[in-house]
Amino acid sequence: HKEVSGDPLGDGTGGLLRIRAPTGFQAATQGTAGRICQEYSLTELGRSESFIPMQDVSCQAELDQATSSSIVSFTFIGAKKLEAGRLYSLVMQFVNPFYTATDADEAPGWTVSTFNDPSGSLEAALDETVFPGFAVNLRFSRWEVNAPGEEQHAGAMVEGVAFEMSLQAALTPGSEVLIQAPKGFDITSPPSCQNQAGNVLGGSSINVGRSGSLQECAEKVWREVPAASAVTWRIWDGACNAHENVGSLDVCAISDDCSSYLYQVCNLRTPGKSCHAFEFRGQALFQDAPTCSKEELIFKLGQSESVKSGTIIQFILNAKNPEDNPALLYRS
Repeated sequence: HKEVSGDPLGDGTGGLLRIRAPTGFQAATQGTAGRICQEYSLTELGRSESFIPMQDVSCQAELDQATSSSIVSFTFIGAKKLEAGRLYSLVMQFVNPFYTATDADEAPGWTVSTFNDPSGSLEAALDETVFPGFAVNLRFSRWEVNAPGEEQHAGAMVEGVAFEMSLQAALTPGSEVLIQAPKGFDITSPPSCQNQAGNVLGGSSINVGRSGSLQECAEKVWREVPAASAVTWRIWDGACNAHENVGSLDVCAISDDCSSYLYQVCNLRTPGKSCHAFEFRGQALFQDAPTCSKEELIFKLGQSESVKSGTIIQFILNAKNPEDNPALLYRS
């Protein structure tokens, strides 16, 4: 792309980046009739340099009545500019349309245009491109997630988080339902450890007290030190240690003499499969229990299973909160 200038003198001459959404998409704005965009993020990749809203760039949205599509204008009001040939990431919020496009190849595209002044006129045009659209599925007719009423804390285990959902479309044999928690949550079961002697190589350790077994130690660390990737448990006094930034584990083979090892070890980073304390409420609608991996839960229907549209699916599980309050926008 060509350079889109900033406005270092504040005289209203900064460039413009405009997004025209496909028909039906509406930009999320502040207030019911507002034009100011909801939270957004513009970042130069590689250098991780962000444009600060209302300092470097402003964002306003309007509805094109003729096409029922949103037009979003980013005006550069500070010294920062979009440099030619560099890669940028723009994240903002839209409300999906009610129509569906289940095939991404058939989804309408998003038009992005740049201008060398805020007029957006043909004379000021720099670049224009169309980005591929994405699939839009039927919305759930019912979707509720309810945590217990007590105050929530970062890194804490929350028991009995209740889910209730109902789909507009029927689930046919072989279908899958994917539920994704916000970034940082963990809905997998606690680690399962085998008694094996060994050492942790590299990283740092934190003593979390004493435990009666390696498994008890692992569960304690899993609850209290979310960043830990391994645990060690000393048999003779029950000392329990959490380990972060681990290089590797030195595990003593069963056939070897392990008498020189002082600890038992357990890897906490093995991929989880079972969901923590998952339980259907009411009728169990699926033959197999769902699988979980960190923030994801997947139901898989067997070849002889189906669920009618409008059926209410209810279940509960335990979830470990993220270490920090999840941001509305994040970059992976």
